[in-house]
Amino acid sequence: MVPIIHYPAVVAGRGRAGFPHLVAVTCGTTPCDFDGLLDAMPAILAGAWKAFTEMLAARGEVPAEPSQSIVVVGWSPREDRFIGREYQQENVAIGFGCQDVGRYHVAPWAEDMEHARLDPRSPGLMAELARAQTRMVARTKPEASAGGDFIVCTLRRRGITTETICNLNGVRGREDLLTGRPSRAQGVGRILIALP
Repeated sequence: MVPIIHYPAVVAGRGRAGFPHLVAVTCGTTPCDFDGLLDAMPAILAGAWKAFTEMLAARGEVPAEPSQSIVVVGWSPREDRFIGREYQQENVAIGFGCQDVGRYHVAPWAEDMEHARLDPRSPGLMAELARAQTRMVARTKPEASAGGDFIVCTLRRRGITTETICNLNGVRGREDLLTGRPSRAQGVGRILIALP
């Protein structure tokens, strides 16, 4: 998850490590308002994907699989409200599909997380859901990174704040804001988004 302060907006992603950050850097250097950014996203994603796959090829790495997901959330001056969009890539030839994010967007999701309560006003409940995601990823894809610090990013019309709530792996090092126990960053987080 990468905050882009001047919109304010957040770009988050899942898939091959590095691609979401390349998209976020490109978004952060696009000279427009948030609505202009959303209009430019198809071209941004196509250009970032091309650059990313060329970079991997130049380093002799295996090409990235076309299974990237990018979520962009921010304040829309045109609509006078927060908007979230998910761009999902399933096929290189087709590119990235786009859909609006509903009130909540949680990825990844599994049926055994149905009991989880979604309440963006409660960092504890959101951390509980993120821990369930971490366990699910560790169980279903043991080779994948899972966990890390759980960071809450709060968007307001004219500002953005971030706060590390806890470490999802229980690793010691920094103060855990929920329990008072120390924790340390490790791995990567999941995507949890709630629109006001």
